[in-house]
Amino acid sequence: MSSLTQLSDICQRLAPFGWAALLKRHGLNIEAPNLEAEIYKDISATIDRNILGFEDFISSGRRAVEPYIPCKSLLFHAFSSPNVHPGPGNSIVDNQDAYPTLTELDALENFIFSSHHGASGVAVRDKTFFEENFQSDNLSITVFAYQYRAGIRSVNERYADFVYSRTGVSRVGTAGPVYVPARRSFWTIPENGEDTIPVLPARYGLFLAEKRLATRREDVLRNPSDNRDYNFPIHKIFSGDDCIRNLNIPDFEFAENHLSEKLKRAFEAINVPQNGFDINHAPFLTSSKSGGKLVSLEPVGSSAILVPEHEETLVSFAEQDGRKVSFRVPARGNNNRFSTSFQIPTFGGGLRLGPEYMNIRFQLMADDTVENVSDQFPAARHNDFLTKVRTGGYDAALFTDKTCDGCIVPQFAGPNPLTDKILPAYSLVTAPDFFPLCDQLEIVNWLAENRLTANEHFAFGAPRPLFNDRSRINPFIELPDSGNAAFSENTQTETVVAIVSMSVFSNSNSIVTKDHNQVSFLTDAASGVFAPGWDVSLVFDRGLNKSFLSSSGLGSPFPEDAKLCAALNSFWPAVAPDASQTFIDDKVNGVIPTAFPMMNSELGYHQNHPLVTTGIKSASTGWDGEQGPFFEGDFQFVNFTNIERSDYTANALKGKISVKQLCMVGASEWIDRMTVLRNCIFILPGNGRVPDSKEMRLVYAEKITDWGEAAERVDVRLTGVGYIFQFAVLEGNELSTGEVMRRKKAVKESYTCQISETFIFFKENSQPNFQAVRRSAIPIRR
Repeated sequence: MSSLTQLSDICQRLAPFGWAALLKRHGLNIEAPNLEAEIYKDISATIDRNILGFEDFISSGRRAVEPYIPCKSLLFHAFSSPNVHPGPGNSIVDNQDAYPTLTELDALENFIFSSHHGASGVAVRDKTFFEENFQSDNLSITVFAYQYRAGIRSVNERYADFVYSRTGVSRVGTAGPVYVPARRSFWTIPENGEDTIPVLPARYGLFLAEKRLATRREDVLRNPSDNRDYNFPIHKIFSGDDCIRNLNIPDFEFAENHLSEKLKRAFEAINVPQNGFDINHAPFLTSSKSGGKLVSLEPVGSSAILVPEHEETLVSFAEQDGRKVSFRVPARGNNNRFSTSFQIPTFGGGLRLGPEYMNIRFQLMADDTVENVSDQFPAARHNDFLTKVRTGGYDAALFTDKTCDGCIVPQFAGPNPLTDKILPAYSLVTAPDFFPLCDQLEIVNWLAENRLTANEHFAFGAPRPLFNDRSRINPFIELPDSGNAAFSENTQTETVVAIVSMSVFSNSNSIVTKDHNQVSFLTDAASGVFAPGWDVSLVFDRGLNKSFLSSSGLGSPFPEDAKLCAALNSFWPAVAPDASQTFIDDKVNGVIPTAFPMMNSELGYHQNHPLVTTGIKSASTGWDGEQGPFFEGDFQFVNFTNIERSDYTANALKGKISVKQLCMVGASEWIDRMTVLRNCIFILPGNGRVPDSKEMRLVYAEKITDWGEAAERVDVRLTGVGYIFQFAVLEGNELSTGEVMRRKKAVKESYTCQISETFIFFKENSQPNFQAVRRSAIPIRR
């Protein structure tokens, strides 16, 4: 079937769902008898960028299909933009058939890059075109992860366009993938509403690419002008004679090889007896080539999606030949503990020799059963629990998860007539993203717009997107069909994680800022802070004497590190939640000021929470399987989760980790909550003026949807949407609550803030009256 015939079929199928009427408002008739003539006619006089969803269609776009330029093709923008919908007033149509499928979008892409543009007036590309315009030594067949984005999330940040990266980011889960056509992306909640975590795939395509310097600002997202070579896509590749005139591109399929070696590197770094285990085989070292089932590749037209394999739980006990894998826990010393986790010390400035943190709270007994060490000690014997974990000398059962990294390459059925140089994509398969509608770059922009440095708001960690990193790629990943390294240690791989554009055009588009509803699988949604990292880590190999990006430095299993770093005020903003409220103190760094306020409902309600005992709320667990803090008595104590007993690995085994509470929190709400927090901290008494410097814990946080309906409102000037925050300054030592999982501390001072868009009413809770401050009078900086 020709590309034009496919395009016609797609238009005919979608037209009755509202697309025909919508596009006629722009002067385009997708039901025209002569569709070829219709798609090439100039409709620049009738394109209406005031219609919702079309504000960021490039100002120089003038027809339905612009050969070889997707961002100038109005038809492609309408079908591909997550902000365009065929319902009245740009409303979402609650029928998946009303939107193009991924396969249909792929076919539309192929048409734009096809040789069927003789009627367009644009020169049709043939092999001579590439020979005359590009140096052959700089050309390669390259695999890119790629996604069509709204303007604000494109490389140019003004007009909608594709973004490309040689690195894709897939995410593990406990259920199969869920594609939501209206979002034009995969989503994190299953259609049946169950509390499982769907895996998030990444989409990859094949392109002819050119290696060159990034000479223009819009070539590379946040172009660092670092005088490095990048690979830029110039033409999409698909099989057959439609791709490039007078050339037949042989059939091809995508192949992958992924590698998981956290446990192997852990045993080598710790240098403990192997107890008869073979650390060169699964689960210590698992690869696709050796038969390990880590991911699958599913074809989508001429592209493919990489889908992480999933099990019922995010983690499982590691086994080899029917034996549970364990190691004898060394005694505490040489910086080998962090809280109640085993810590593998770093090499020279934070490089990982293996997983930074390992769970050691599950003891393998002599009869091959496993006991949670925490269950062996009631609350009254908490110090005995700590003594056992610190002293070691017992066998700790180890875990596996589905995180890994690898490569994706094309395998052709015959010689490629363009070039024999093939560059693979780097594939990260990593932990769930609890905030899929907020990317790190949006937090970076907020800091910059308010002239804030990261450490003015985040005491630990920072928003640093992975696309800014320029580290080597894991050289131990082999190509699927050979023993050769996919990313050689001797070749430049430092720009593989960058996000690039295909072309740069002048435009007069204004910046259109709005919350997005599309989930990224590129490196702007991944963290470039490696301590050890949420998505990938920076690992050192003594044999190579080099460092590189690898999943083997992440926590073993990954929830072990998720707990410790979520406790450090999110650490990876817009990816990890902020658990500082849940734990209050982390026992190692002392007071951890909250950076991103989490609502009570997101943290979970303990059975003794005042809202539960009065019947207003039901007891619940939060995103992490734990329960949030609360005031006891008349603001006398704060009751909170004991971080030393908390165990995200155990919660993952029980299926208690959830993304449902947080997945709808977008960038605007992230920013709103952080701004409200800064406003409150600034006006409350004490030495500090910003979150990173004030010894004040956020204990209670509730969002108010309408102050006019809120019984708690203390003044009629509070209107619209807002929040109630309650803070405490604590004193004295931790006290037992009689519960293993809970501790408490005495309150020295406590404060309540009621916040609207224009006012903050606040008081010390021992005082009767609130004071009012206009938020416009409160600086966001120090």
